[in-house]
Amino acid sequence: MSQRLTQTEKWDDVWFSNLSPLQKLLFIYCCDRCDIAGFLEINFRKISFEIGEKQSTIEGAFKGLSRGLLASRNGRFIFVRNFVKHQKNGKLNPDNRCHKSILEKINEKQHLFDFQILEIINKGEDLSPLEGASKPQVRAYSNSNSNSNKGGVGGIDPETFIEFFNQAKGSKEKPAKYRLNSKTVSMLRAREKDGYTFEDISKAIKNCKADTFHIQNPKYLTPEFILRPDKLEQYLNAEINTAQKHFPGATTNREYVL
Repeated sequence: MSQRLTQTEKWDDVWFSNLSPLQKLLFIYCCDRCDIAGFLEINFRKISFEIGEKQSTIEGAFKGLSRGLLASRNGRFIFVRNFVKHQKNGKLNPDNRCHKSILEKINEKQHLFDFQILEIINKGEDLSPLEGASKPQVRAYSNSNSNSNKGGVGGIDPETFIEFFNQAKGSKEKPAKYRLNSKTVSMLRAREKDGYTFEDISKAIKNCKADTFHIQNPKYLTPEFILRPDKLEQYLNAEINTAQKHFPGATTNREYVL
């Protein structure tokens, strides 16, 4: 069981003391549930179950916490603003082994936020308003395609892409374990500029997984592989014949037209 430090002076803070009892509980909950860098993926159903309040009540309570909990552009993640500071990590040093893990988490999530997370941490500011930072509505994450393409810069959410890829290659119960990196995000942005949508990419992933070669050699299906322009185009245009039903143990009869 992990242990964390808590800042007892928060009870003297004017902002914190003016929160409702539920908002105070939610703020402490986020401090307990976030990762080592202060990031937490919002799952209102889970939070509602663990705290014991209706989901609609939880969603409403989050609206008053934007000063201490900063939301990502898509509202899927929150960043607990002073979490790293209150864990006595000080200014992050890449040569410090403990700090290195925190910096890796920040690098993974930075593209989701409109402000420089590392600058906020290293400045060590208290809970004062963040000048220039957007305050998007925190909302529950949906895996529907409508939330995956928003157009313009960052139209395809990289987190949504990698989660879909892992579930498509594995399963919802046992997804694959690929993680985002700068190369994957760069390739995703390039394909977006080429005019591909999330629907296009997700279709190509499914078709590629169903290909006979990749069934026999699954290790070759990676995020970077499917985001190559030639492979994306190839598997996007592949048509699979699903007319015949297949049952466990039966020989499949999948046919591609390339």
